[in-house]
Amino acid sequence: MLKTERRRVDTRTMKRMRLLCSLPTVLAALALLAGCGGSGESALTLEGIAQAATTSSGASTGRFTFTLDTTAPDGYETISFSGYGAFDTKARTSQLSLDMSSLASLLSALAPSTGAGPDLGNPELWKVEAVLDGLVMYMRFPLLSRLPDSPLEGKPWVKLDLRRAAHIGGFDLEELTQFTSNDPRESLRLLEAVGGTLEVLGQEEVHGVDTTHYRTSVDLRRYEQLVPASQRERFGSMLDQLVEQSGVRTIPVEVWVDGDSLVHRMTMTLSSTDPSTGQSTDASMRFELYDYGEPVSIALPPRAATFDATALVGR
Repeated sequence: MLKTERRRVDTRTMKRMRLLCSLPTVLAALALLAGCGGSGESALTLEGIAQAATTSSGASTGRFTFTLDTTAPDGYETISFSGYGAFDTKARTSQLSLDMSSLASLLSALAPSTGAGPDLGNPELWKVEAVLDGLVMYMRFPLLSRLPDSPLEGKPWVKLDLRRAAHIGGFDLEELTQFTSNDPRESLRLLEAVGGTLEVLGQEEVHGVDTTHYRTSVDLRRYEQLVPASQRERFGSMLDQLVEQSGVRTIPVEVWVDGDSLVHRMTMTLSSTDPSTGQSTDASMRFELYDYGEPVSIALPPRAATFDATALVGR
């Protein structure tokens, strides 16, 4: 445990933190288990939008970028995550770079550094890289190497063999791979649960590709039915809690799809209200896919720079 002085945090600050954290939790949890213009002749139906999500997530190769922003009503705190990466379905590899440095200023205020542990206010400690090679995951999280008695000195990358880890720790391999998945394409699964009204907003170019811009919403109860039957009861319970805490039952979504039924951009926005204070928090996510079918190069970390943490799972 880090030996840092604890600053007394007032009730208002803690309530703001709950608001800031609630919406990313909703979006992240759902994603791992979110002008006018004439319509073209190839306008899709809701079923077509859902099929485009399936087609896109199964593409052979591609690249992606994403952002997730959460802002309190007074604009005092803003948490922004951003990242980019690439995937090669045939080679079963993917890569992700994630910037969480906006957490630095927030955590620095709550737990100021005293020199006894890592400086949580250092933005560089919150820039994460991950590579998935089949069932082997590599992660570089600078904060881990700064922890007291860290075994990572001189080896910034952590390796986890998911198959071996499941065997050693007695975990379900499917659940473990879902928990450690570093591929934001999982967000496309939300589009398989679209419902309600579908609007065609016009034709737009995204990353040099002509697309049709649609607006609709994701029905969270419909999404629940897409979860494997063996996990549906547990997921439904989690969803009930999320809906109760956030007041969110549908998520507004906009999606840009090309003539080959490939998704090139997806945005989601939603608001949550803290029942204890009446304060609301806004969140938005933007996810873009491009370079479908183009060659990508995903390099594995050098063995000399890698610490194999698989054996630690069962301890």
